[in-house]
Amino acid sequence: MNRFQIKRILNEYFTLTRGDRSGIFVLLLLLLILIVVSIVTNKRNPGSKTDFSGVISKIREWEESGVKAPVHQKHLFIFDPNLINQEFLDSLDLPLNVKRNLVKYRESGGRFKNAGDLRKIYGMNDSIYNRIAVYVDIKKEESLKISPASEKKAHFQKQDFIAENYNKSGDNRGEIKSFSEPAAKLELNSADSTAFVRINGIGPVLASRIIRYRSLLGGFFSVDQLSEVYGLNAETYQKIRDQFIVDSQNLRKIRINFSEYGTLIRHPYIGKTHTNSIIKYRSANGPFKSEQDLLNSNLLDSAALRKVVVYLSFD
Repeated sequence: MNRFQIKRILNEYFTLTRGDRSGIFVLLLLLLILIVVSIVTNKRNPGSKTDFSGVISKIREWEESGVKAPVHQKHLFIFDPNLINQEFLDSLDLPLNVKRNLVKYRESGGRFKNAGDLRKIYGMNDSIYNRIAVYVDIKKEESLKISPASEKKAHFQKQDFIAENYNKSGDNRGEIKSFSEPAAKLELNSADSTAFVRINGIGPVLASRIIRYRSLLGGFFSVDQLSEVYGLNAETYQKIRDQFIVDSQNLRKIRINFSEYGTLIRHPYIGKTHTNSIIKYRSANGPFKSEQDLLNSNLLDSAALRKVVVYLSFD
């Protein structure tokens, strides 16, 4: 641009009216302001979002720690609220605050005389109580040695398909024996830990294991099942087996046609493999009508069936 061109532009500018010159100045000022604002905002990087990487990292750590943490499966089982220890109480499917209040109640000297007394526990609402009432089994001192039902001679006859074949020796198969047990013998399905530890050779730990195994089974139907309790060696079992009798009148049955996976798999005689087979067969072929269906379908062999059939209900 030469000198003459510059002069011409200046002459044209100054030939504009005062209002025109003011308008141009305002426009230039606004343009300058916009440029400054743009520069400032770009320095602040408005396009970037808040960095949540730290929060996301913490959430992932918490989720991973939750997955890796050991899961203690809780379920309902027969228990005496006056005697249940902390180990079994932790496994009992009850709200944590109810279990804590139960322990506090016992520590303060409280005793439960019947299942209804559990309503005294703070936090024990009707919904929780109705769910657990059938599992409450409170023992009386005078009934620890033997239950009234166990005095009935006829009830201790071994059943054709179950107890006769369960006897490991095999010497008395085909016989139906009647037991005439002395009153001093301990009834396996009604005794609590206090009664068990009175037997020479059974301590508190072994007593707890017997009660836990009894709960998992749904009750003993034969004294021979004591030999299956973890920690009870063969020598001790042979010494104490004659000190027990069994009243199997109130065994807890599993409804094989309606029970869910979690119920079936918890039983010691069923386990994971048989549970999967039972559910698969049931879905494909409909309900089992009798134990013979289990045998015919090859889901259980005869030995396994002899052990578990007493705990099954086909209705």
